[in-house]
Order: sequence, then C-alpha cells, then structure tokens
Amino acid sequence: MDADGAVAGAIGVAVDVSERHAADKLKDEFISIVSHELRTPLTSIRASLGLLASGLAGPQTTRSQHLLDIATRNSERLLRLINDLLDLERVQSDTIEMRHEACDLSD
Repeated sequence: MDADGAVAGAIGVAVDVSERHAADKLKDEFISIVSHELRTPLTSIRASLGLLASGLAGPQTTRSQHLLDIATRNSERLLRLINDLLDLERVQSDTIEMRHEACDLSD
C-alpha cells in the first residue's frame, strides 16, 4: 500500500497441475486394467483350483492337495487385494456412500 492506503501492487501464485492430472489418468488406467485384465481370469483360476481341491477331478495325493490348498488361499488373497483396490477407487470417486455408525468390536 502506498501512503494514501491504495494498493500499490499484487502478488500471485500459479501452480502447474498438469503432472497431477497425468498421474490421476495413469491411476485410473491402472484400476481399469486391474479390474478387467486381472480380476476376471483370477476368478476363473480360483474356481478351477477350488474344483481340483474339492476332489471333483479325482483324488489328490496329500502333497498335491496341500499345494492346491496353498494355491487356493493365495488366489483368494490376491482377489481380496484386487477388490480392496477397486473399493478404494470407488470411495475416492464417490461412487460408494460411506456412513459412520457405532459398532461393537467384539461382534
């Protein structure tokens, strides 16, 4: 301000957000790939492993049954991870409504 109280100048700040937009676009593409290219075949693999582990394709040796159980558990874990990533994306894009409520942790 000058002696009369008038504004004598101004300061401005500019931020380039183009890198942020590019990163968001890459993230969206990654989520799309996870959703379509990984989740669908993993669901089929998990179902096939479940059928083999259940004995529908014939009896398994103890060792092969153990390996099938490990593969089934790991495929289920990977599917949960993919689903968690997709849920996080839905939360961030406001396509899932979140609400707070009290709950008993022992339940």
